[in-house]
Amino acid sequence: MTRDEFIRQIQAVQDGVKDFPKMLEESAKRISSYYDRLTKAIEEKDAKEFRSISLYRNNPTTRKHFQDLTGLTLPRGAKATDQVVREWLGKNLIDLEEAERLEQEKKAEAKRLLRQAEAELAVKKFESGEKIDSDQFVEALKLCGIDLHPRTHGMIKKRVGWVSLAKISSSGGKKIASRVIDLAQALERAIVAKKNPEPEPTPEEQERLNHLFGKTV
Repeated sequence: MTRDEFIRQIQAVQDGVKDFPKMLEESAKRISSYYDRLTKAIEEKDAKEFRSISLYRNNPTTRKHFQDLTGLTLPRGAKATDQVVREWLGKNLIDLEEAERLEQEKKAEAKRLLRQAEAELAVKKFESGEKIDSDQFVEALKLCGIDLHPRTHGMIKKRVGWVSLAKISSSGGKKIASRVIDLAQALERAIVAKKNPEPEPTPEEQERLNHLFGKTV
């Protein structure tokens, strides 16, 4: 070790000793802040906050603080501890989980409506002769009630560039399967059928049909 290297090491040690009180102070602040948050969560039975608080045996100080404030005795096992905490949180936890479930349903419904709107737009573009890409083609097929096998879905995404009433463009020069052509034609027929639905039978016609097929109303 050279003299300069030795001096640099001594200087690093001195700097560390100099910063030690500050490090202790910052550490004490973090610990104090944590226990303030923990105490508040216990007092309010904050179910959401407790998801980030460990009361297992590998966290004995937090565990003891919880037991001291609640008067509860936590069991040794993790699952048993979770069960005690769930029962202690009671309605607060039930309300939180219900709110989260409703939020998930709300997001899922918003996503469904967005996909439906996108599919409806794809159908309109296809009907008017515009190009739609492979994803739009798949969504348009689904909207019109045309079921797709997962492998067919994958093949469309891999091989189809875009689709229109007049033409189907391949992706990367790949050959277009006859199944894709059939689906494009099925989509066109479904759009026409949707625009021109068969009329409902009159009551007299329905009665004759029921009689013919042995059905009773």
